[in-house]
Amino acid sequence: MKVGVSHEPGLADFEKAWRIPRPSQALARRLLLNTRRNREGVNWKVTCIKMAHEYLLRAFLTFSVLLLVNIG
Repeated sequence: MKVGVSHEPGLADFEKAWRIPRPSQALARRLLLNTRRNREGVNWKVTCIKMAHEYLLRAFLTFSVLLLVNIG
């Protein structure tokens, strides 16, 4: 894992939203924009976690079979 850029709404986004007639629409738009900007990094992290899980599961199963063969 590495540290990367993360987009999130800040105080400036809320201030801008309350200056226009429809603040909830502006906030929803900013949240969706930030979600879209974070998508690539989140997908990469999830892929790495899935790969690590598969590797550890495979290593555990291999160790268990090796232990059974050694006992036998």
